[in-house]
Amino acid sequence: MRISRLTLANLMIAVILLSSPFIIQLTSSAKYDPWADLDGDGDVDIFDIVDIATRYDTKGDATREVNVVSLPVHTTVVVAEDQYVQGSFWSPSYNASGFGKLKLMISYYGGDVQGEVELKIYGYVHGYSTIEKFVVYTYPMTGNGYQACLNYPMPCERFQFRFNTVIPNDIYLDLSFYMTWA
Repeated sequence: MRISRLTLANLMIAVILLSSPFIIQLTSSAKYDPWADLDGDGDVDIFDIVDIATRYDTKGDATREVNVVSLPVHTTVVVAEDQYVQGSFWSPSYNASGFGKLKLMISYYGGDVQGEVELKIYGYVHGYSTIEKFVVYTYPMTGNGYQACLNYPMPCERFQFRFNTVIPNDIYLDLSFYMTWA
């Protein structure tokens, strides 16, 4: 029995192609998806595919219990407490990633306030080469003392407050907020 060179070359190529996945570890560039890891071992592998294949074409209720363990917890953040303001006051910027609602508690008082006072909420958006700031909400206030609780949908992942007044008198500001995910 004589093997031709062409057959031997074909056989060698076949062996190399069939054994290369075992020599070079095949990896996926996709991110790990815990919903695809059915056996919960931290690895989406052939055992998860087998589990799906054995359940192919079955029917039932699609409702499943979900245990969420890493939801952000709301925390009250005091931006200004009895803060003296003349002209305007800028707060630091805040990260709101993962939250859905913004709840504000604002009050101010001052001597004979007879002008315009407003609170602006700025959001930040990533532009092509910079981070751009824009006004999302404006809340005007009047009077010599004011209190309000405000509810807004979350403006952006990053936001900032500006309290502005055109009144020459002394104003003292209390501003706090908390964020919730629902």
